[in-house]
Amino acid sequence: MNAPTKAPGVRTVCPYCGVGCGIVATPDSLGGAAIAGDEAHPANFGRLCSKGSALGETLSLETRLLHPMVDGVRATWDAALERIAKGLRQTVERHGPDAVAFYLSGQLLTEDYYVANKLMKGFIGSSNVDTNSRLCMSSSVAGHCRAFGSDTVPGCYEDLDEADLLVLVGSNAAWCHPVLYQRMVRAREAHGARIITIDVRGTATTENADLALTLRPAWTPCCSAVFSLTWTMGILSTAPLSARTPKALTRRLPERAESRRTLPRSPKNAAPRARTSPLFSISSLRQSVS
Repeated sequence: MNAPTKAPGVRTVCPYCGVGCGIVATPDSLGGAAIAGDEAHPANFGRLCSKGSALGETLSLETRLLHPMVDGVRATWDAALERIAKGLRQTVERHGPDAVAFYLSGQLLTEDYYVANKLMKGFIGSSNVDTNSRLCMSSSVAGHCRAFGSDTVPGCYEDLDEADLLVLVGSNAAWCHPVLYQRMVRAREAHGARIITIDVRGTATTENADLALTLRPAWTPCCSAVFSLTWTMGILSTAPLSARTPKALTRRLPERAESRRTLPRSPKNAAPRARTSPLFSISSLRQSVS
């Protein structure tokens, strides 16, 4: 008897935090899969954290729901779908389409989101659809839109390799994004990049920082002081600000920043002047630890 042919590995992406590490899942013919980092993926180059490495343990069927359940009793797909459709139809007829809302998981694929949006907006007739992948980043998106005019992160992973100074604001990357954090550590080892943390708590990231600035729970004075310092030192590029912020705001930025330099001076915690540039700031990277 011929030995079974080993199934080829499938290249895919880790579904957990927002780093987007590439993985190679190789079926083991027993319903599971062996998980390895994708060495060709630009996000992680084969490295995985403990959660990504344990993905194979989530593929078993013992605790999965394998068939529809209605009121705690197993039902056919036709009966379950008819129950859902009837409930949606009655709700819309009695209260209108805006009485229905969808809240979708953050672990769905793009195609799944497309179908769900089509159902809600195209057939039910409401825009009440949101996802955990969007809502969990709503505060960060609002901040990015106000600061940069767009809800896109103003940088890329390669910036971490090239930057001489990395400032982590409220981010415990060592725990929440260990693969990305190790990339920062390697940059420090390779060319002396310095890591500065600004946080209200002590974390694994602050413990390993070159300078840890621990604050009381009030971010605005600190951020305003940092902005004012970079502005007065002439190391802040004004072109992106002018292009992405209202003109009236841009004209007031220097005076507003100067008026908010209210941090108490502390020789022990005073940050030394940066010797090199660029400054790469990370704020509100997705902090999922669940």
